Amino acid sequence: MATIKPNNQPHISAPTAGPAKPAPIAYGSPAGREYNEPAYIRFERTVRRILDGKFPNCTLSNVLLFRSERARFSNDAQEAKGGGDHAFELDHLLHRASASEDNLIVVECKNQAILVENDQTWTAQYADSAVNVLPKIKRQAETLRGYVNPLSRGRKLTINVIVVSSDSGTSTVNKSNEPDISFILCSTEQLLTALQRFNPSPLRVAQSDILNLLRLGMPTQGLGHPELNNALAYIERCRRSIDLELFRTFSPTQERWAINGSAGMGKSVLLAYSLFVFSTNRRVEIQNGRKVLADFSNPALQMGLPALGQRGVYAFALKEKQRQVLSVLYRRFVEEFSPLSVDADLGVRRPAIRLWDGQIPSDCQVLIIDEAHDLSVAHAATVAAWANAPDQQRYLLIACDRHQKLRLVGRDEAIIEGVSFSRRTKKLRLNYRNPFAVYAASLGMMFRWFTASGPKVLPTKDDLENGFGLTVEAPEGNQVVPLSMRNDSHPANAWSHCVEWFSHPEGALARLRPFRFKPQDVLWVRFSDEDEHFDYEQLSCFTYHNLNCAESVELTDKYIKGQDFPIVVIEGTSEDMNEWADPGADQRMWQRRKELYVCASRATAFLFLVGSDGAAKQEFVEIVRQLSAPEKDADGFQRTWRFRVTQSTQTERRKMDVFTDANEV
Repeated sequence: MATIKPNNQPHISAPTAGPAKPAPIAYGSPAGREYNEPAYIRFERTVRRILDGKFPNCTLSNVLLFRSERARFSNDAQEAKGGGDHAFELDHLLHRASASEDNLIVVECKNQAILVENDQTWTAQYADSAVNVLPKIKRQAETLRGYVNPLSRGRKLTINVIVVSSDSGTSTVNKSNEPDISFILCSTEQLLTALQRFNPSPLRVAQSDILNLLRLGMPTQGLGHPELNNALAYIERCRRSIDLELFRTFSPTQERWAINGSAGMGKSVLLAYSLFVFSTNRRVEIQNGRKVLADFSNPALQMGLPALGQRGVYAFALKEKQRQVLSVLYRRFVEEFSPLSVDADLGVRRPAIRLWDGQIPSDCQVLIIDEAHDLSVAHAATVAAWANAPDQQRYLLIACDRHQKLRLVGRDEAIIEGVSFSRRTKKLRLNYRNPFAVYAASLGMMFRWFTASGPKVLPTKDDLENGFGLTVEAPEGNQVVPLSMRNDSHPANAWSHCVEWFSHPEGALARLRPFRFKPQDVLWVRFSDEDEHFDYEQLSCFTYHNLNCAESVELTDKYIKGQDFPIVVIEGTSEDMNEWADPGADQRMWQRRKELYVCASRATAFLFLVGSDGAAKQEFVEIVRQLSAPEKDADGFQRTWRFRVTQSTQTERRKMDVFTDANEV
């Protein structure tokens, strides 16, 4: 995914294939600019100047569109073959509006000749290949339509795509056989002529609700990301879009099914969608490119589910917050997908969504449990007895967080003692709740990857790749292991500086104060002693917890675990997070480190680290240094996040079995 740049800054967008063939620039270049950038970038600037000359302050450039329907929820090779990017970038965008219609004009720049072979094939001639550009341009338009359509307020939404070729010999061609989407091919010299067909003139960016929505995801100069309030709004919209696409991963097995994944991979969302399916006997499918509701009666029968009229569906959460989340997500699926039904009545049997108390109702045939890794031994035995009861038509569906109970990695069959989930587990691998920088920083603090010395946990290659979704690259020397991920499943992965360090709490507060955030927006947790120069009463507008205490495990479990906050502030590290002198201290260190992970991984957008003392400062500064921005790939584009872990000495290395649950310590 290319990094977004402000309109007045150099921008690099990936060509469809191969380097662009040099072409003459028709309209010159701004005086005083250095020209060590590729010709296709200069061509994009040329087109922008034409648009600005005709429609000043009306053009939004380098617009990143997040393709929620393309987000992969595992890293299966077969799925990866469908294409690497989950996002599109539009070169230029304008918005026309009338009383009854919104019209978006997309201007795509191609710095090469384009040959129209037929109605479905417009071939761009690159230096070493020829590519049909129509399919990708069509997907861009469809993605744009899906993203902004809710803003149309019932008005008609149409999209016109103008493909501008730098080749002056390009003939003007119109293609309009797509519903509400039309395409125009023209040369640079004919661009103004093509634009003259659109009347009234485009709105200024400030006048357009649609363009202002898209601007929310564009970094501002000097920050590397949008202003905090804009970033939060954009991320929330994108995450909701992905939630509604998780139906694509719904593939329950016979008798029972386990969903295994870390925080932020959509376990609860998939449970809520399963509730929708089990309560309606309808599932969402894609037919002819559109979502429809398909009958689920026969698959349900094959899975061993009772008939819908006899099906008692119960969903349990172990905490009230999680129960509320399941309820909200379930209602969202009902509201979103019910209109797809051609039936007057879906026949919904409303499921019971309750707080777990260790009792399973007698009329329960479908049992769904969120966060099953938190079941006590006695309650796990109750579930196992229910699932294994002879001559009963019952179905068990659970979600498990392998990072919250790390001993489950690689042992899915041991999630609930006495119930085998072997070959009945869906492993989610794509984290779309956290930006990659936050995800890696959270793991790194738990495993002590970014500390200068002392023991660290470096999971096996299989665990890192299949459990955590990271790529283990060739070692750099004997001690340095590079870990990477190319991941554009989260919109903030195109931004820089989502993890920041502040030497004092006043600096972090000053960063947050202008936006008047509410308690649900910011989680501030303190692991170190109070800063004597800071008034902590100022944090009353946020969610604030002092975890530098003996009750930290209980506080984390009760008030933090299972929740999301757009911004998380971690203030300091406690002394026991860096003490390993004896076995007791070593065990306490890893327990506290897991608390650090739980808190940091709540962040859906930004993670602020505060620390001025030696240990915390050194670790936090190293995290920010390594996770400030993605690295450039071989083709010159910033798509891959990469950081390096220096291993501990052989005597100080630890395995993941150092982590145990708090109630087992």
